[in-house]
Amino acid sequence: MAKNFAINGPFATKFAMDLGGGNLNFHYFPTFPLIWSVFFKLFGVANWVSRLLPVIFSLGSIVVFYKIINKFFDTKTAITACLLWMATPMFIYFGKMPVHEIPLMFFVLLTFWFYLTNNFKGTIFSTIAAMLITWPGFFLVPVLSIFNRRYWILWPIAFIILGLHLTHDFLITGDFFGGGLREIFLLRTSGGNLAWYLWYLETLAHWAWTYYSLLIPLAFLGLVIKRNKITVLFLLYAIIYPFVFRDASSRHDYLLIYFWPFLTLSAALVLKRRLLVILTILIMVYLRWDFIVALQESSLYKESVMIGEFIKDKTPPGETVRIISYDKNIPFDGWFAGYYSNRPVTYTTDTTVVPQKNDFYVFPGGEIKAGAEINNNGIK
Repeated sequence: MAKNFAINGPFATKFAMDLGGGNLNFHYFPTFPLIWSVFFKLFGVANWVSRLLPVIFSLGSIVVFYKIINKFFDTKTAITACLLWMATPMFIYFGKMPVHEIPLMFFVLLTFWFYLTNNFKGTIFSTIAAMLITWPGFFLVPVLSIFNRRYWILWPIAFIILGLHLTHDFLITGDFFGGGLREIFLLRTSGGNLAWYLWYLETLAHWAWTYYSLLIPLAFLGLVIKRNKITVLFLLYAIIYPFVFRDASSRHDYLLIYFWPFLTLSAALVLKRRLLVILTILIMVYLRWDFIVALQESSLYKESVMIGEFIKDKTPPGETVRIISYDKNIPFDGWFAGYYSNRPVTYTTDTTVVPQKNDFYVFPGGEIKAGAEINNNGIK
C-alpha cells in the first residue's frame, strides 16, 4: 500500500489504500502507509527503508518512555526500564518491523507524556495522531477520560474520526464498511465457546512468558507493592486490546507489544539494586537467546517472497495472478507475494480449478512454473 502510494501518489486512489490492481483496502487508516510512502519517495523502495521507519519510531518511543519515568520517578528507574525493554525478544525483533503497532506506541507514550504533564492541547493532538495510525489508538479515549473529565471531549472527536473514515470508505466503495472493513472487524473481534476462551488465555500466557519471561512475575510484584497511577494507566491501556480484538490476539503474538510499558516500568520499580538489574537482564537474554536467534534467522514467508519475485517479470502490470499450489504446507502470505511482485495475488491449493490467464503452479521443493499458455485463440 505504501509502495503504491509512493509510485502512483495518494490522489490516484483518492487516499484509499491499494493492494494492487485496484484492490482497495479500508482495514486501517491510510496515515501510516502515507508516512511510509514518503520514506520510499525519499530513499527508494527497498527493504532497508521499510525497516528504517519503525526503527525511528521505536527509538522515539524509548526516548518518550525514558522522559516519563525520569520525571515522575528517577533516572535510575528510567534507565532500568528502558534496558529491560531492549532486552526482550519483542523489542529486538518486532521493534524494526513495519507494522502499525510501532508508530502507534510512540504516539500512545507521547499522549501519556502530555497527559501526565497536564498539557491539554498536546494530549488532544497526540491522541488524534494515535487514532489516525490504527484502531487501538481509540483505546486512549476511555483510559484518559476515566481519570480526568476534561478529556471527555475526546469521545466526540473519536466518533468524528470514525465517521470520516466510514464516509471515505462509502465514497470510494459505495459501502460504509467496504474494502474488507466489515469482514476484518467481525473476524478480529470474534471469540468462541468456553473451551476456546480457556485456550485463548493459555495462549496469551504462553506468548507473554516467551517474549517477556522474568518481567511477568516482577511486574505483577511491582503492581502489588509499588502500584501507582502511571503503571495502572499503562496496564489499563494494554488490556483493552486482547479484550476487544480476541481473534487477532489469538493469531499474532506480537500484539502483546502493548504491555511493554507496564511490564518494564513495574518491574523496574522492584529492581532497585544495580546487581539485580544486571542479573535479571542476563538471565532474560540467556533464557531467550535461542529464540532471539531463531527470530532473527526466521524465513517463514520466504516462499511468498520467492513467488512474488518470480512472477513480477512474467506478468503484465496490474493484472491479477493466481497461484495454484501442490504443496499445502507452504505458509503463503498474499501481502508478501503482492509486495514483491507488485501484482494482486490470489492463492489456492485446489489443483482441479480451470486454468486461466496468469496462473502459476508451485510444487514441493519450491519449483514454480507458469500455468496456462495464452495465444490469440484463448487458453490452451
